[in-house]
Formats: sequence, structure tokens, C-alpha cells
Amino acid sequence: MFIVVHLDFLSANNQLKLKLESMSLLEKYIRSNFYLYVIARELYNFFLNFFFYEKECEVFKYLKKRSNITIIDIGSSDLSFSSYISNFFYKSNFFCFEPLSHFYKYKKLQNSNKLNIFKKACSNKYQKITLFTPFKKILTYKIYLKYFSSYSLKFVKKKFIKYFNNQNNFFYEKTTVHTIKIDDLNLKPDLIKLDIEGYEMKAILGAAKTINKFKTRFN
Repeated sequence: MFIVVHLDFLSANNQLKLKLESMSLLEKYIRSNFYLYVIARELYNFFLNFFFYEKECEVFKYLKKRSNITIIDIGSSDLSFSSYISNFFYKSNFFCFEPLSHFYKYKKLQNSNKLNIFKKACSNKYQKITLFTPFKKILTYKIYLKYFSSYSLKFVKKKFIKYFNNQNNFFYEKTTVHTIKIDDLNLKPDLIKLDIEGYEMKAILGAAKTINKFKTRFN
């Protein structure tokens, strides 16, 4: 099994260092301005996601086995990750977990891959948790930063300082969601991807038996 852990799983200092080192000057500029970031993100989602994703995903082009595999995407948002890597796999099963599904319009998978969507969060136990989704108000309109949603309000505010150099003038919408354990789903994953804004450890603990059983490699 191959597992991808998003940068948010690292310590705050290491995460910021890695992100800054990998960002181009243009990307740094866009991320420093809230409105530019929102516009650029939407343009990417509508027009560019099919063609490229984060650099580390290029590794999927070189995998020997590309058909009839099982992929777990935890924190799948609008399926950007799964949609992109579905270009490299064939007739495989994608299990996508996204508790804030009401914020997203789902993308399609390619190459006859099968999509299974769970509108729940992943954790090490069954419970209800509260997620905070930041937004800004412009007159009566709300601009959501749905990709910043997290169970930790403190985590979101720290991230704002890194991206936009401030945490002010934002409001937060609370959503109560249910959690589930990967270990209870009887899946045999070849690939697990996590991007859940600071909640990665609990999701991994809830998948520990599955990971150990199938001899996971961490990369």
C-alpha cells in the first residue's frame, strides 16, 4: 500500500518551510491576497484541475499496477485529487470521504473508475465533531474558504496568518458532522490520501488495523 499524507500533518514550522520552498513567486503573491486567492482557486477548479495537481502526484505516472486497485481519499472536497489521479488508473475503486459535501460540486472520474462517496469524517472512534468553515461577507454575499475548514478554530487562524498575514475580518460557519472508522469498512486499500486540516492523526489511528494488515509504506 502507498499512503500520501498532506503537509498539514507536519509540524507548523516544517509545513510552512516546505510550502514556501516549493511555491513559485507568482503563487506566493496570489496566496498573500485573499481575493486573488479565491479567484485563482475557482479558475483552477473550473479549467485547470484536469491537467495538473500538486507536484508530488506526478509519482502516479510511474506506478506499475494501475488497474483494479482500491484508493481511499480522506478529505476529498470536490474530488480534485481523485479526479486528477483517475487519469492514471483504470477500472479501480475510489472511496472518497467528505463530511462537508454540501459545499462542493463533484468532479468526474476518468477511465471507467468507480466512485463511492461517504459524507462523513474519518476518525479513531464514532462521534460527532464540529467543523469550522471560514467566510467573508460582502454585503449579503458570503465567500467561503471551504478548503480551510477544520475541527480546530485555532488551526484555521494560524493558517490564515501564514497565507494572508492576518486572521481578522473572517466569520466562521459551524457544521456538526459524524465520524467513521476506516478499520470497520473492510476495505483493502492500495493507496490512502489524507488532507483533513490537522485531523490526520486520528484518521490514521482509525485505520491502523487496515494499514498494518496490508503492510503500508509511508511516503
